[in-house]
Amino acid sequence: KVEVSSLGSDFAEPSPGNVTSMPPYQPGMQTLGEDRTFTSTEIAAWGNQARVFTLSYAGATAISLAAPSQAQDGLVLTFTSLVAQAHVITATGLIADGASGSPEDLATFDAFIGATIVLMAQNGLWNMVSTVGVVIT
Repeated sequence: KVEVSSLGSDFAEPSPGNVTSMPPYQPGMQTLGEDRTFTSTEIAAWGNQARVFTLSYAGATAISLAAPSQAQDGLVLTFTSLVAQAHVITATGLIADGASGSPEDLATFDAFIGATIVLMAQNGLWNMVSTVGVVIT
């Protein structure tokens, strides 16, 4: 089936549950409703396309991050909380926060909706770009 139109609104919306392609300039989005471990293989599969993870688990989500490859320098990951829980990201010796003792191991979210951390892959580490309500230790 081919549809031709000058208006985007003329195209049918995909039905619920269908997979749709995202342009490479838009971040991939995923909701995490449970604890999650991201392996180096999984992180490598993302390439350099930014990822946004919304944290919606009713309890505190435990997330483990492996190191990015140097080929992924510039990859941006955003984790944002949709629930008032103290989520924890563990990336042992991989979170570069520009403070004494960096790189650090943990990013702990304050138990508030909207707590957010943005990380960028650089030289095999996760450089902290910004945080709102997240403590790095």
